[in-house]
Amino acid sequence: MSRILVDVGDERKKKMNLIVKGKNAKFKSYNELIRRLLDDYFETLQTNSIHTSLITSDKGKVPLSRGKISIKIDEKRASAFLEGKLIISKEDIKELIFYLWDNFKEYTLEIEGLKSQDFVFSTFSDLNCWKMILLENHKFPIIPLEIQNERNPVKILAQIDTASSIILLDSSLENSCEREKVEEKLVISPMGEKEFEIYLLNFKINNIPVKCETAFVSFPPLFTKLKIQGLIGENLLRNLNLLVLYLNNVTCISPS
Repeated sequence: MSRILVDVGDERKKKMNLIVKGKNAKFKSYNELIRRLLDDYFETLQTNSIHTSLITSDKGKVPLSRGKISIKIDEKRASAFLEGKLIISKEDIKELIFYLWDNFKEYTLEIEGLKSQDFVFSTFSDLNCWKMILLENHKFPIIPLEIQNERNPVKILAQIDTASSIILLDSSLENSCEREKVEEKLVISPMGEKEFEIYLLNFKINNIPVKCETAFVSFPPLFTKLKIQGLIGENLLRNLNLLVLYLNNVTCISPS
């Protein structure tokens, strides 16, 4: 057994007493506390080294996951578990995902029951990164998008789609959006070239307000199941720097 004598000082000792001997003590002994602190510190050193080797920008680094949260979906609810313990349960998987993005930013989210889907969100300064959803060997770059209504903004999950010339929203959102009809015109999308009614909508992405032409279409069942309600086309992407690390399953955006 290896032992090291350390003089922690009076103030640190008082704080350690609260953690080990206090009313809500989380550790059984000083040894257990110190081992945990050292493990966390070494993990931070290793993670920072990995971040730097992966990619570094002037304003941030591409994040990796610190751990895994399991999401179980049944007919009525979606529930999230960390180390086997229930974190939160909601009827709407979209609300669950946004809650986890806000409160567990560096954790991978693994959705069970839909064949290995995996995504993670984290923020480092202006660089915002999300792990792609993995489904049956296909990768989906999903990010949050906010539709700006005067009274009630609508947050949705949207997929980056460089094949679309404009933003496409699921038709279920049509009555929830304040919109201004512009014209009918030919639009390039994954469904081919087709004429759509075009509307002007206000969006916010990565805290950047933009006004873009948008069309409403019926999304496929898989998108409906995961509450993916938007395809982010070229007319919005031109306002951003888009970084796709396909081998690392990471999508990042930052202001242009």
